[in-house]
Amino acid sequence: MVPRFYAPDLDSSHTRVTLSPDESHHLVRVLRLARGDHAIVFDGRGAEFLATVESADRQAAVVRVLEPRQPAPDPPVNIVLVQSVLKGDKMEMVIRDATMAGVAHIMPVITERSQVKVSALARGHALERWQRVSISSAKQCGRARLPTIDKAVPFDEWLRTPFDGLRLLLVEPSAGDQVTAKLRDVLPTAPPRAIGSIVGPEGGWTSDERHFAAEEGCVAASLGPMTLRADAAGLVAVAVLSFAFDGSQAGR
Repeated sequence: MVPRFYAPDLDSSHTRVTLSPDESHHLVRVLRLARGDHAIVFDGRGAEFLATVESADRQAAVVRVLEPRQPAPDPPVNIVLVQSVLKGDKMEMVIRDATMAGVAHIMPVITERSQVKVSALARGHALERWQRVSISSAKQCGRARLPTIDKAVPFDEWLRTPFDGLRLLLVEPSAGDQVTAKLRDVLPTAPPRAIGSIVGPEGGWTSDERHFAAEEGCVAASLGPMTLRADAAGLVAVAVLSFAFDGSQAGR
């Protein structure tokens, strides 16, 4: 497998690209590539190229761009993962898996039962850490387009933000002693402009959050009879949505 490197300044007119110190360190110290070895560079916006190592400098490795490559295709619908921020490395696993699954946008939110606060995330430079995790995941899975990752905001604030598409509030199968529709029963036949897949915290949604989400146009749905972990529900939902709107499934 040819190793992949993130080069945000990559341009189709460039014949050479200098990698960042982090990517250069990975090329030289971790993968131990040398002059003449093949590599793939991608810009995070959907383009990638075959290249060869021209200078294996651990601070500023240079690669020569050879030819464009066809990257892995994006999912058939723009999926926005709206994820209640989880503690510790669980959120990083969500970012990793969401990138691998092809989401277009990751929107971290703080809910009533979240165990972290916006101020703590800012102090811990969470956004920068999540972006690094996303880059690493894209390098591994073959994706050339990075998802947009926003700073965390309160859930009610995000709900008030205009959204051009379908917003799905994923809930436990019997949350609040109410029968919840299955995801397949609430999806339109034609793909919407975007789908917001909204995943709650470990403790689930409060009744107030569910009520407010419904007032703002969100559709509540479950992923089946099992209660999924908060760090797993997003990946399952994205996989289901990608399959549901795949062109080969048209007319189902």
